[in-house]
Amino acid sequence: MKVIIVGGVAGGRRVRRACAGWIALGDLYAKSPSAKTMGEKAIGIIVFPGIVKGGFIVGGQYGEGALIKDGKAVAYYNTVAASYGLQAGL
Repeated sequence: MKVIIVGGVAGGRRVRRACAGWIALGDLYAKSPSAKTMGEKAIGIIVFPGIVKGGFIVGGQYGEGALIKDGKAVAYYNTVAASYGLQAGL
């Protein structure tokens, strides 16, 4: 996989998201041949390489991801969730 990084200060966050997405996808493909087979057939793949979550009674999670289509990051997404109830942990 060849990665070309282009962008200034404004593009830095998107470049980091895209690179993290490609790395996570490469790791998944290395561990699971069936995931690679499915990925080759997919129109696009959205990858959230790291979702941070934690809570005690009230919980939350946040993550940033990239939509990878034809080997390029074409869109960027965030995921946010909150919960409440009996819970504790990270």
